Amino acid sequence: MEGSINDLAGVENGEVTNISALFGTFYEKGWSGYVDLDFSAEAQNDTYIVGYRNDTESQLYEFSGRNQSGKTITYVHNGTDAERNTTTGEVTYGEQPFADFVLLYAQAFISNAEILEWETAGTTTVDGEPRYVLESKSVNDTAAENKEYDVRSSNTTVDARLTVDGDGMIRSGDFTLTNEGEGIEMTFTLDTSERITVTQPDWYDEDEARTAAE
Repeated sequence: MEGSINDLAGVENGEVTNISALFGTFYEKGWSGYVDLDFSAEAQNDTYIVGYRNDTESQLYEFSGRNQSGKTITYVHNGTDAERNTTTGEVTYGEQPFADFVLLYAQAFISNAEILEWETAGTTTVDGEPRYVLESKSVNDTAAENKEYDVRSSNTTVDARLTVDGDGMIRSGDFTLTNEGEGIEMTFTLDTSERITVTQPDWYDEDEARTAAE
């Protein structure tokens, strides 16, 4: 690794002092430009899945959530957008201005990381790329109280891990939080390389899209 773990936002003298600063970079820079985000969470017997791919020309959103047997796929490209329900097979053409709303689901779950107590835990290698490792085994009671969360270190078990690249970008996360018999399990990965491409879905009809845009 070039540099030091102290170069990461929110890390000083080898200690995590402000995890929110690190996630600020994650949301502001990691979710713009070239992006390939895969996120899944299980909570109270419901599974949420979010996929987001952006090659700066087109975007593809995938979402599956509570009481949804299939998933919703939204393809955004030059205002000739389309959304498909995989359960019914129905495709709706026209501008989809709220397509990125599905990212709020992922952010809502991932924000739980900001109420945890984090420690640096050395380095690892993923696909040949060196990464810093952060781990959490408990709730930060002050942070939880400030956010008006009910969880506390005394009633919640935590097993969480983040990997961060040398540029200070969070690349993956695995979380298990259990509180009074109920729990959240979530995982995510993030790629921001310029090799990312968005392929037009095979169900997308360009003639239908042009007609809807006129």
